[in-house]
Amino acid sequence: MKTRVIILLFLFVTSQHISSNATLPSSSVSSTDFLFFKAHRFGRDVSISWAYRNPLLVVFYYVERSADGVHFIPITDVMAYGEPWYRLRDRSVPAGGLTYYRITAFQHDGSIVYSQIQSVRNQGNGCR
Repeated sequence: MKTRVIILLFLFVTSQHISSNATLPSSSVSSTDFLFFKAHRFGRDVSISWAYRNPLLVVFYYVERSADGVHFIPITDVMAYGEPWYRLRDRSVPAGGLTYYRITAFQHDGSIVYSQIQSVRNQGNGCR
């Protein structure tokens, strides 16, 4: 029965379009499960990297972006493959101000874990 619930949750969450403004339910807010999380400028892009303490617990991650540091929207999902280290680039950084990032880990038991929030200062037509 537990396996069905996890599969149904996984199917529900992955069936949602990642660019929607829908707020995801939160059952856990604990950044201590992340060994580290870093977002920094890399030319016009933002380089995002993180490591998870117990990677075998995670089904997939959302990389989320926000203009205000409060309302986050998933920009991509990353399937967990059992390794603790992940890295990617955000090549569509909005222009001006600050952009905020966080990682959301969706675990096999149905819990959701958020990373700390990282901010990146943008200049002109995106990051420089």
